[in-house]
Amino acid sequence: MADHKVQDLSRVLEHEPLSAVLSGLKCTADHNLIYQACYAFQALQYVTADETVLQALLRHSTGMVDGLVKISAVLKLDLGPVLKGSLCESGRGILESMQEGLGSGQKMPWYSAIRAAYAFVQAGQLKDLKQFIYEAPCRRDSLFQWGICQLLGEIAVDTVWAATIRQQAVDLLGHLYRNDQDWGRDESVKSWMITILDNLGSASDQAVKNHALDLLQELDLDSTPRTQPSYLSRSLLPTPYSSLILAEVQEMPYVEYELYKLRLQRLEEKQLSVYIPPQAKPSLHAKDDELFPLMEKVQGFLVSDHQMMLILGDSGAGKSTFNRHLENQLWTEYKRGGPIPLFINLASIDEPQNDMVTKQLQFHNLNNDQIRDLKLHRQLVLICDGYDESQQLVNLHRTNFLNQPGQWSTKMVITCRSQYLGPSYRDLFKPQPLDRYNAGRQDLFQEAVIAPFSNEQIRSYVVQFMHDPNIRLVFDEGAAWSSEEYIDKLRAIPNLMDLVKNPFLLTLALSTLPKLVGSQQDLSSLRVTRVVLYDKFTEQWLETNKLRLQTSALSKEEQDVFELLLDDGFVANGINFQMRLSDSICKEQDGNPVVQYTHLRDKQTWKAEFFSPDPEVRLLLESCPLTWTGSQFRFVHRSVLEYFLSCVVYSSIYQDSEFDPQGDSDSTVTQTFDTNGPLFTRNLLKEQSIIQFLCDRVQQAPGFKQQLLAVIEQSKIDALAAIAAANAITILVRAGVHFNGADLRGVKIPSADLSDGQFDSVQFHGANLRGVNFTSSWLRKVDFGGAQMEGVQFGELPYLEVDETIWTCAYSPDGKVLALGLWMARSICLTQLPGKPSARWKDMMSTSFL
Repeated sequence: MADHKVQDLSRVLEHEPLSAVLSGLKCTADHNLIYQACYAFQALQYVTADETVLQALLRHSTGMVDGLVKISAVLKLDLGPVLKGSLCESGRGILESMQEGLGSGQKMPWYSAIRAAYAFVQAGQLKDLKQFIYEAPCRRDSLFQWGICQLLGEIAVDTVWAATIRQQAVDLLGHLYRNDQDWGRDESVKSWMITILDNLGSASDQAVKNHALDLLQELDLDSTPRTQPSYLSRSLLPTPYSSLILAEVQEMPYVEYELYKLRLQRLEEKQLSVYIPPQAKPSLHAKDDELFPLMEKVQGFLVSDHQMMLILGDSGAGKSTFNRHLENQLWTEYKRGGPIPLFINLASIDEPQNDMVTKQLQFHNLNNDQIRDLKLHRQLVLICDGYDESQQLVNLHRTNFLNQPGQWSTKMVITCRSQYLGPSYRDLFKPQPLDRYNAGRQDLFQEAVIAPFSNEQIRSYVVQFMHDPNIRLVFDEGAAWSSEEYIDKLRAIPNLMDLVKNPFLLTLALSTLPKLVGSQQDLSSLRVTRVVLYDKFTEQWLETNKLRLQTSALSKEEQDVFELLLDDGFVANGINFQMRLSDSICKEQDGNPVVQYTHLRDKQTWKAEFFSPDPEVRLLLESCPLTWTGSQFRFVHRSVLEYFLSCVVYSSIYQDSEFDPQGDSDSTVTQTFDTNGPLFTRNLLKEQSIIQFLCDRVQQAPGFKQQLLAVIEQSKIDALAAIAAANAITILVRAGVHFNGADLRGVKIPSADLSDGQFDSVQFHGANLRGVNFTSSWLRKVDFGGAQMEGVQFGELPYLEVDETIWTCAYSPDGKVLALGLWMARSICLTQLPGKPSARWKDMMSTSFL
């Protein structure tokens, strides 16, 4: 408020309550927190109640500092004479100073001195800063010393400064600790200095880190953290005063500094250390021997004239992981004024087709002027993750980066699961006739498809996995194997090596195999499917968190709730919680995996059942494989959401009772189902991941197969079961169930995907087959009499087989009759056309009407 000239602060409603809150911190044991409160309290004394704020401190004798700072930054004035006459000497202890500083309402000289020290940093006058530290009349005041230590620590960690300057800040801190008698009067200050040096010794910047460790050795101190907590970081104060003004001194545009902060933030985000660079092929139909390194391909795209690159891959193939590494690499290589990488999770943005770039930049706290500057003068590399998850399968490149005047100048990398685009997906990305800037160009779009892991990549992943305990889930004691033991198990279990060519499934397998295998010796009889891995992963995740909660310090209310959950089955409650959440996401958000929840706004909505502060909700939420950033929640992987949706489908119709396979097929179906479940209300045909989970369930539980058959049977008499029947028969066909000789008369299965199915001699008489896909299906002697077949796909056009060369063909005006003209051998023509042995060549043509 003091710095930004907040006006007319109400003493009763604002000034006094703020003073009371800050004064209430004087009894805390956290000295750094007390100092920050003291600093804020002193600043508040310069925010005059019910009048203009502070007048830039010029109305007060000690307030002359800030006003003169602004001048000194330009004219290089010497602040020494001014400060010498305005600051009084003090030598009190830290706790005494802090307690006096909170609540007295007096303006303390140490505060003005600290502001002056920051002013020297703002102006880039570091030599003057050093002189001021040694000559300030209040230099014996412990609060002044505490603040100066913090300021030196900020300079040391702020990489805007040159490495030599940051090292000098460390040296000055060490010199004050070792040689200055005035700085040895309060042990709390000494402890704070050691804490800062300890923290610098664990910094990511090697130059400062090594310098701080060397200094600790010279001081004969180890790097074990002291009693004071470690606070030193780039966020030690809300915004380092030094960095903003230094950016101006170095003629760095303010928007560039915001990008610099964004770069640091993105580079600091934790990356998975287990990462195998993916291989890719040029298209979905390309051969597996046409592989190339995907990162090299993308780097080539970024320096080419192409505008967009589409990266396809199955669920769990590593698309999001690749995007994160691509963003990290581009930020690492970023040069001032160069292309700006911008990672965008499409599912987290409402209506991404409406200027998603602006929305993402606003999320990163850039203001409208900065965004306008970037739009006019800079190029962006948009890394768009989860095109299929956004529920907005629209032509994003046309609405966001036409590269036209007044529009964003961009290159775009989009990732999407292969099955969500359809066979004509390339048409989405072609230039349109009205796009006059790109009209006629066919090279705006590049494509790559992430390939499954090779055996060598699997081995490399296993080795990295075993050497990174942060990645693995918690194993039972003694259950983890060596990397070679893992490879042996993966090879010994039938078909498992093919399954784990998917990176996410490989991660699940490595986490769960010890429990799956147990003491079993004959691994050739062990059947591990995709759904088995997710079953065990979910169970293990919840068991691990149950153990964590049992050893955690819970409140009395939380402990009572936890005991109830244990009595009722903690794992079962966790699974039920996630199934209900997945079902609600499906119904309320049409499957969009990101849930935005803030309690005050959403406490009356469906979201409160899963994200409210209620103790039971919080215990279950924090024990499930969910992740959240700010107010956005999602499962750790999209496939986990789809797994739980498949569990909802499975549980809604499977009731542990199996139909008699020898029963009368004409008998009335009396089985009742949950018609509000996703099987009956949601078209699952495009949800290939859910379909695959349910296919595994069919092979795992014969009774589930019978229930799906009953759903198909029910559609004969219940039109409302059409969606469920289409889903059910699609699942069964995908699971390899044959329908040869089946009586499917009158079934209603519109839009079902029956490709590659077996339907020899099936009765489809009177069935609703609108839009059904029969591509590559076996359809010998099938009865389609009376069936509704608009839009049926057979994967090939009808044809007529003839033995002669076709000379011409013609259709009747109504399109119902086709005439073919065939060339015949002369002898045959003469036979067919007697009495005309010398006919011209056109008389040797016989016309057949079909």
